[in-house]
Amino acid sequence: MYFLKKGKTDGFTLPELIIVVAILGILAAIAVPRVIKVQGKAEEKADKATITGVETAVELYLANEETIAEVVKSETGEATAENFNNLITELYETDYLKETSYTPAQQGQEFTYDPTKQVVGIQETT
Repeated sequence: MYFLKKGKTDGFTLPELIIVVAILGILAAIAVPRVIKVQGKAEEKADKATITGVETAVELYLANEETIAEVVKSETGEATAENFNNLITELYETDYLKETSYTPAQQGQEFTYDPTKQVVGIQETT
C-alpha cells in the first residue's frame, strides 16, 4: 500500500508548522499597533476636515445672512453640543451644508461651537 511506505511523507512536520505560526504571530504583533496608530491619525484628520467644512459653511452663511441665526446663539454664550447641533440644523436647512455625518470619528469626543467667536472645535465628552 502506498500510504504505508516508510520514508515517503506528504505535508508539513510539526516543527515546520510551529515555526510558521510563530512567524505569523511576530508579524501580527508588529502590524496591529501600526494599523491602530494609522487609524487614529485618519480619525483626527477626518475630524479636522469636518471642522474645516463647517467653518467654511459658517463663513458663507455669514457672508450672505450677515448674522448667525438666533437659534444658534445660547443665552450664556457658552459652547455646547446643543449649539453645534442647532448650527448644523440651520446650515443644513439653508443649504450651506449637504447631508453628511457631523459626529467626531474619535470615541469620547464631541464637536462644539462658540457662537461669539463663530469657531467650531472638538472636546472630550464630559
